[in-house]
Amino acid sequence: MKRIALFIAASCILLTLLPAPATSDRGVVTPYPDVDLSEPQQKAMIVWNGEIEMLYLTTDLNVRGGFRTDLSDLKAVEIMPLPSMPDIKLADEKTFKRLNELLREKRARMSFYGLERSQKEGGGLGVGEDENVPGVYVEFHSMVGIHNITVVRVENTDGFMIWLERYFREIKGDNYTIPEGLSERIQHYLNYDINYFSLDIVDLSTQYYYATMSVPPVVYTFNTTKLYYPMYISAGGDTWGEVRLFIITDQELSLDKIERHGFNVDDVLPLSREELREINETAAKLPLRRYLQIYVVTAYVDYSRFHPDLYMKSEGVYQPPLMGAGEIVIVLSIFLAAIAVMYALWRRAVRK
Repeated sequence: MKRIALFIAASCILLTLLPAPATSDRGVVTPYPDVDLSEPQQKAMIVWNGEIEMLYLTTDLNVRGGFRTDLSDLKAVEIMPLPSMPDIKLADEKTFKRLNELLREKRARMSFYGLERSQKEGGGLGVGEDENVPGVYVEFHSMVGIHNITVVRVENTDGFMIWLERYFREIKGDNYTIPEGLSERIQHYLNYDINYFSLDIVDLSTQYYYATMSVPPVVYTFNTTKLYYPMYISAGGDTWGEVRLFIITDQELSLDKIERHGFNVDDVLPLSREELREINETAAKLPLRRYLQIYVVTAYVDYSRFHPDLYMKSEGVYQPPLMGAGEIVIVLSIFLAAIAVMYALWRRAVRK
């Protein structure tokens, strides 16, 4: 599942001074005339057992402009479409650091033994149906750390767009703009029965332009029989971004299908339950079978073009080969060395 950052800035003083908001190249609405907000990198760890997915997501946000100013009122609204009602919690911020450290160690060990498997070739909204907008149900609203999160279940696009107008107005007042093409993207997800949408208001709170901040990670846990990461919601604008996914699963995934979804497969490595527990103890509690793999995949996305969601079925439960190519070489080498030693001992015994 990729979530897009649709940025809304609220500044009571500047709204009275400026007749209209400036818009950045990604449909960012802001009263600052030279603010440029972009999302250059997303990192997500996905843990999936074929039925339940845990999606750990963190995002880097760039704030750019031509002069120094106080950006403490600048806010971002991130929209995440989901296939079922999620449970949302603040994630351990050290998860991605521990994940990267483990991958470096694992790659080094496998390379040493010749076992590489690189494949690189606002909102005080209540819960319940909105009486003024039929077909839109507010299922969840709460503060999760610094994240002000609302989850809605949507039955039709028109009703959701009316609801979004009210939502943006509560954040920004009457001087707001609905990003162009958003209704088409919403309808795309409804066509695939993906009708839950998480909206996350994040306070950027930085004093400098050209600053980059990492949004504290959250974890979405939801039911899905397909591996899921949304990308199409990010369409629009003229920027590029990198999306890197660390997919941990006991399911076999088709590398060809991953690549057809626009991702490069950087690595596929075995992973133990103990190693997963080192990365994140909560993730290790998900019911998983004995044998796990981690798929490291990357997409370099041109947001001005259509990019399909990663939404794919399992190829079956993962069963490791009895012996990999590297292991066969090692065992065969040991066997031949043993034969050579036995032959040498036999020749010595015969000569005596």
